[in-house]
Amino acid sequence: STVWPCAVLRGDYGHIEVGARTSIQDGTVIHATAAKPTHVGSDCVIGHQVHLEGCTIMDRVLVGNGASVMHDVIARAGSVIGAGAVLKNGTVVPERAMALGVPATIREDAAQSDFVGDAVALYVTNGQRYRAQLRRVD
Repeated sequence: STVWPCAVLRGDYGHIEVGARTSIQDGTVIHATAAKPTHVGSDCVIGHQVHLEGCTIMDRVLVGNGASVMHDVIARAGSVIGAGAVLKNGTVVPERAMALGVPATIREDAAQSDFVGDAVALYVTNGQRYRAQLRRVD
């Protein structure tokens, strides 16, 4: 997994778990409470300035820039949470569904199957390239 600059994973009160090949983009905040851990699965893309707290993001989920995903939300495998969406406590996003808007509404079977996989592959490649090629500039 890759955690990009200025992202914060704050597990001072509880447990945060991030799966393999997941990209946590710049400015994202992931938090957990003592009673509500935050789980992010494998092969996910968590966009810029996302807020995840006390939720479960299963494998192959894309969370768009600026989305807020709150306590007890479950985003099932292959789902997409749109940019700027706000998912209220307890929302369940079914497999291959999209959650869009404020508050989010669910569109069943609307997520494109290759969309998340293509994004994951791009960020895995970027992470490898940056590790190999970036150099400190003083």
